[in-house]
Amino acid sequence: MKNDKRWRLHISALFLVAVVALFSFLLLDYHSLPITKVGRNTSFAFIAVVGFATVANFGILYMHAATPPHPKFLLLPSRKFSIRAHAIGGGFESILAVAAWFTGSASLAVAAGLFAILLHVPATYYQSQGTFGMKGINVPGYYFVATVHAYCAIRLIQTGGHEIVWLERTYIALMTYSYFRIYYYIFLKLKVFLGSQYTVSFLMSGATLMPLLFGGPGVIFAVAIMGLYLVFYKIFYAPSPSEWNDLFEEKERFSLLDGNLRKQWLALNVTSDANDTADDLARKAFDQLDTDKSGTLSREEVEKLLETWGASERLQDSFFYHYGDRTSIGFGAFVSTFWLGDRTIDVAVKSTTTDLHEQATIVFEHLDIDKSGFLEAPEIEMLLLEWGMDLYEARRYMKKFAGEDAKISLEEFETQLKPIWRFGYKAISQNQLAK
Repeated sequence: MKNDKRWRLHISALFLVAVVALFSFLLLDYHSLPITKVGRNTSFAFIAVVGFATVANFGILYMHAATPPHPKFLLLPSRKFSIRAHAIGGGFESILAVAAWFTGSASLAVAAGLFAILLHVPATYYQSQGTFGMKGINVPGYYFVATVHAYCAIRLIQTGGHEIVWLERTYIALMTYSYFRIYYYIFLKLKVFLGSQYTVSFLMSGATLMPLLFGGPGVIFAVAIMGLYLVFYKIFYAPSPSEWNDLFEEKERFSLLDGNLRKQWLALNVTSDANDTADDLARKAFDQLDTDKSGTLSREEVEKLLETWGASERLQDSFFYHYGDRTSIGFGAFVSTFWLGDRTIDVAVKSTTTDLHEQATIVFEHLDIDKSGFLEAPEIEMLLLEWGMDLYEARRYMKKFAGEDAKISLEEFETQLKPIWRFGYKAISQNQLAK
């Protein structure tokens, strides 16, 4: 059933891509005003907007080279290949497009188009469903930009690189990704749009560049495509109310529970003080729920709490997949499943260390909630779900790394899940430096 729904999701995406391609033809070819096929666009808007992105791109390319991608892109070979294709394709396309624009070289223009078609666009399609931010906005947004990018690159190649307008349009579509990073960096520094920075950055990027491609209707076109995706999603995927609401929750961390409902419950039911750690608060919440002091929670108590805290469909599916045959769960399972609002990697350490084994150990011990010496598959799976990954792919990760016993030792964690503990330790060290 789940796989069937995934296929229906892919069908809705294919319909969307077809619509975007059709309207790109109508707006950029069929109804396009007469264009100069060889002259460069030297308008102030083009030079200012695209020129700024080009300069910023040097910093973005350096960031890609110096900063490891998010760990969810590095654990499976397909994901690792995809993120590298995305970065390499975009980097080479950008350099070649700028060189072609200044030199007038048709061969360099065609080469830029080929990098778009062969690497950057396919990688974008592949990654779209796993995007951060609000999936109801960002998923169709990525499909929209990738399709426009592909259309312009195909036309660039078809014209043999001689019509510079298609080089400029291809490059403008590519710069959408650059402006997203520019806006995201600015919003992070200014500490604005907290809780929705990824989505707002993506929308601002599109609003900046789409008018350069499509004129006045550019933004309206993009908004209409997002609305159309939601219509297709409703028709083909037939989401539950929880799945529908999940589309509009920001996916970076802590997206598996309704944070406000959880805070309200804690305020009414748990007495805490300023010195309580996340583990202390979890224990107090668990003890409050454990009314008969048996040391476990009954299934009925668990189901009620999932409902009270507004658990997402992904969390409920994962929980009942792993714990559905149990009549009760203990503290470790409680924390590793739906005590996720405070599951940040913020463990206190006395000082940072460069020893890799020690870094892996610190993160492992933080994630090993029940101190069993092993990480259970659900503990890692929930972490991946927090990062915006869908349940289907998170389970693929677990089948690959957890083995038959569904447990991960420190040695396995250190050697096989390096992207997770490297990312986790970086968060810890940054947190320490900020204190």
